[in-house]
Amino acid sequence: MDIQEYIEAYVKLGLKPIPIRRGSKKPIQKNWNRFWSKTAVIEISRRYPDCNLGILLGNVIDIESDTPEGNQLLDGLLSDVSHPVYRSLKSKHHLFVNPYAWLTRIVIKGIEFRGYKHHSVLPPSIHASGTIYTWLTSSVFPIPPLPKVLSDMLVQQIPKRNRHKNKSEFVRPWCSVCEKKVTVRKSEYEIEIKHFDGDYQCRKCRKFKIPVGRRAKVKWASN
Repeated sequence: MDIQEYIEAYVKLGLKPIPIRRGSKKPIQKNWNRFWSKTAVIEISRRYPDCNLGILLGNVIDIESDTPEGNQLLDGLLSDVSHPVYRSLKSKHHLFVNPYAWLTRIVIKGIEFRGYKHHSVLPPSIHASGTIYTWLTSSVFPIPPLPKVLSDMLVQQIPKRNRHKNKSEFVRPWCSVCEKKVTVRKSEYEIEIKHFDGDYQCRKCRKFKIPVGRRAKVKWASN
């Protein structure tokens, strides 16, 4: 398979592949973690046919450890869980559906959880050392939900104010002013977006307050 065929296959599996520089972990695209487009990915891969491939994380979470102890712990916790696994130079990567809108990156007991704003290198990429990233499992797609044992591990490490954030209750729109992605409760976002005709502005950038919840019945006014 050539690089375009891998991209097509990964997209069909629900992944968001991104071109990575050959023998590197650095994405070729600028703003790679802001906007993803299959057309743009295909176009870049045609210009760089020997590039590596990565996956844009967020909806999908990558769990790995660079230590033998961490890998052993993960193998024990996930021995009975069917899920996609592949090997890199130092570790095994475990892919699951990410249930948390707040999750970017956190390390617990030597285990790294990577989500939004991050990426991971995928097979058949080649490491700078010459090691080829290789799938260890097959026929385990679609990617399964995050197992309770790992979810509990995450919840115990996050601030209490974030513990009950259910991803399905939140959206992550881009602010048209600061061009940053923010996490907003869906019910509030639906009220707020009406004031911008689709050109959303985050609370830090807008020049007025928009009442939500019980305050939604109160006429909003500028500061």
